[in-house]
Amino acid sequence: MIYLDACATTKPYEEVLRSFMTVNEQYYANPNSPHKFASTVQTLIEASEEQFTSHFQTEHAYIYTSGATESNNIALLGVARRKKQFGQTIVASPIEHPSILNPLKQLEKEGFNILWMNVDQYGCVDIDSFSNLMSTDVILVTCMAINNIVGSIQPIKALGEMLQHYPKAHFHVDMTQAVGKMDLNMFELSKVDSFSFSAHKFHGIKGIGGLAIMNDNQLQPIQYGGQQQTTIKSGTINVPAIVSMAKALNESSKLKINRYNEFIQQKDGIHRYIQKNMPKIKLNSDIEHTVPHVINLSFKGVTGEVIVNALNEYDIYVSTTSACHSKHQSLNETLSHMNMSVEEIKGSIRISFDDILSNETLDELLKALREIYKSVEEVMN
Repeated sequence: MIYLDACATTKPYEEVLRSFMTVNEQYYANPNSPHKFASTVQTLIEASEEQFTSHFQTEHAYIYTSGATESNNIALLGVARRKKQFGQTIVASPIEHPSILNPLKQLEKEGFNILWMNVDQYGCVDIDSFSNLMSTDVILVTCMAINNIVGSIQPIKALGEMLQHYPKAHFHVDMTQAVGKMDLNMFELSKVDSFSFSAHKFHGIKGIGGLAIMNDNQLQPIQYGGQQQTTIKSGTINVPAIVSMAKALNESSKLKINRYNEFIQQKDGIHRYIQKNMPKIKLNSDIEHTVPHVINLSFKGVTGEVIVNALNEYDIYVSTTSACHSKHQSLNETLSHMNMSVEEIKGSIRISFDDILSNETLDELLKALREIYKSVEEVMN
């Protein structure tokens, strides 16, 4: 089996699973209880938070969630509703994950004015259009760090610098496709008010993630209960999952950041091979503007589902758009905003890596793509 759908999820590391089981077996007390055993468990959370702080190099506090979807909902709904008396305008990237776009639709129903940044041909938001949208009525800005469809790198550092002139505007960043996969210094997260992440995207277990927040007073709760994590997030804290998430982040970051240049070389090699041997395929993830672990390409005239199913026969697993979007029939927002044709969008597939491929595996992938290409070349435009 060749698994190339790492943007959807990754396989948990064995040491991550072991840490999860160890904490479940030996440190199962509720950290909010008043006894000594609970205090011991609380120290595990604190140790994990020290690792997060060290990795992100910021002073954010952490709210633990079920994943980035919940984190994004808490951030967007919580900030907008808290700040509504100060302004009603939200500026957003239109190529976000559904866990951003759908809360924004809800906020629009509640009377907020949503303004959308422009997107260029590479899938990157346009800084000038962002600047033109800003005003003193803007209370919230949201933009993902890495696009989950084509892997485009968004100008988070530049946006953060510009927002220093608009202190009322809260800046939220969906970091899901960046954390544990690359050096985060380029984003300058110290200028970001909140950001979200999910453990299962960097070889952690599913069902745990985080919302990093500079000031939780900017959030209005969207659920109510025992206030185990300040007033914002209620429910018994999932300590085993938090500890295992810290372990996953540590292990994944060490491996992938150190091999980032190898990922670039691998992607470049795949691009060159496709351009030479499969010239009718359109490459949608340009080397300069996207991360090296994501490749999006289009078989124009053939649906992406046909290509995915054909690769299944070779025991190779890729995706069409995002796993959170692929079961719905609407055209993908990212590719649409990149001014791609309907045929190019419908014919797109996403290949996403969680490791450097061996020469043997790479040969299998390219051979399978070449064979499939030859079988559909006559119907491609």
